[in-house]
Amino acid sequence: MFRRLVPLLALAILAASPAGSALAAPSCTADISTLRYRPHYTVSCAGQTIDTVQLVKTSNGASVGITTNGLTTSDVTVDGNGTLASNKQYRLKLWVDDGLGGGAVLWTQTFRTLKPPAHANLHVKYITAIPADAVLDMAHRIDKANVVAVPTNADFIDASTRSLSSSAYAAALKHHQSALVVTDLPILNGAGLGAALNQFCNNGHGVVLAGQTHWRADAATPWNVTSAVGAEGGPEGAGGEGAGLAMGGGGGGFGEEPELQLPSTSMAATRPDRRTAASRLAMCLLGDPRGTGFPLSGRDGLTKSSAPSSKE
Repeated sequence: MFRRLVPLLALAILAASPAGSALAAPSCTADISTLRYRPHYTVSCAGQTIDTVQLVKTSNGASVGITTNGLTTSDVTVDGNGTLASNKQYRLKLWVDDGLGGGAVLWTQTFRTLKPPAHANLHVKYITAIPADAVLDMAHRIDKANVVAVPTNADFIDASTRSLSSSAYAAALKHHQSALVVTDLPILNGAGLGAALNQFCNNGHGVVLAGQTHWRADAATPWNVTSAVGAEGGPEGAGGEGAGLAMGGGGGGFGEEPELQLPSTSMAATRPDRRTAASRLAMCLLGDPRGTGFPLSGRDGLTKSSAPSSKE
């Protein structure tokens, strides 16, 4: 009798089980970034459907804001909306359906973000007038270099879409020890930005100009975009022509006067060739943080004794 009951019991269990392969683990591959600023992830589950995606911090289960593309297909991209913590563990969670009627099954990938930057207290303000994808590419490269503080959304100002006054720019530069200015598109208030940057330098902070910050748009030059920073001839009180750094004047052959004059003791700068890719140039400036290419502050800023105050 017992031998007859065993097959019948097995058939009853199979009949009661849901159809399909709900208990099978999804087969997915992922390209996971360890970056912290607006990280990008891709996941592919061939022959299956990705229904839902979630990013959580494993220490407390807190959900992280993300933007997804490709849900209800087999390939999805996930973009973080902000900045993740350094050296913390996160988990990407996907609910995947194999289409056999068993419903979605959880698939996860756990990873750890980069360790804190070498100089996590050196905050940079990024003032740009370049396409949004170039800004993000630049930010990712800076994040990966892991030299200065991890960027946050609040660290960026788009000078091509926001017309800030000089005082507004000055306020935005507070609590930052350096500024990276990259332009290629028209600036709405280049004179106001230039005045704020001069004051920022006079306070002992560092500024890097990249892209097309030094080309005027006029009949005398082949450049037809108002991407220059600062008023023509430099600010009053800068010490006269030639007292500051000539961005595009002199040997450059474009323009008779420098667009922005800054005290040479307070900043280092580079004059790139025309139409240099802004994001690549920005990373070249980051190549040697102790060199003159990317001054983290007017006082070097790489040692505690010389670091500028973060109150400005």
